[in-house]
Amino acid sequence: MRTMTTRISLAFVALLTLAGPLRADHPKLFGPTFGMSSPILAAGSSLFVSYFGWENTTVYGHTVWAFTAAEFSANASGGTCFAWAGGSCSGGTAMFTKNYGAYTNPYLDLPTPTAPQTYTLAWTPGTEVIFGLQVNMNNNWLWFFSGDPTRNYDQLAHVAYFGTAGVAGNQGVGIIPGTQGLLAFGFEDVGYEHSDWDFDNAIFTLRPDDISPPTEVVPEPATMTLLGSGLIGLAAARKKRRLAAARDV
Repeated sequence: MRTMTTRISLAFVALLTLAGPLRADHPKLFGPTFGMSSPILAAGSSLFVSYFGWENTTVYGHTVWAFTAAEFSANASGGTCFAWAGGSCSGGTAMFTKNYGAYTNPYLDLPTPTAPQTYTLAWTPGTEVIFGLQVNMNNNWLWFFSGDPTRNYDQLAHVAYFGTAGVAGNQGVGIIPGTQGLLAFGFEDVGYEHSDWDFDNAIFTLRPDDISPPTEVVPEPATMTLLGSGLIGLAAARKKRRLAAARDV
């Protein structure tokens, strides 16, 4: 029994190592540790941003912004830009907006999805692009930002990088059309205690040459399934040990 349990535990640890570190205090397995904490650095003087909307169950509205480091600092240190009640920003670029209460994502409307919205940003090569998500909770506002997780009120990363294989749509939809071959990202739009941590509440892409290639990639579905299977096996082993102990009493 001990040998089998040890093998299962070692396999589980190996799976965790492949999938990335997990926060021990988070109740959901595929959670905020799949977010990206490294900065998004411009590789050239312009970035071509495409917006593919949201998962079909997203109720909140939002606006996707881009800030330079100086613009972010100015808005964070004074003014009302990042306030709960909302206010004016002293810099930054508002690119894409979803209205509060709009459920259906037209970019997932198969077989003829709406073409993505696009925006071209002029940028200084080698500097960080801070993407911000201004979440509209029916005229109360939350903000989340890319890069350093301490920018967010819950101290967690709220942007994930999905790689270049495309972003999976929910509710039976396959890969979101047009996201393949691009650097795909997604925002999570609520905090730690309410989140489902699937990072698809605001989906956007960049071209591969626009930025330095990210390295923090959300695990593929196959990896997540394998990890889930490891957890099931570990739980079964624990249950078997408890039953054996009960028989020995």
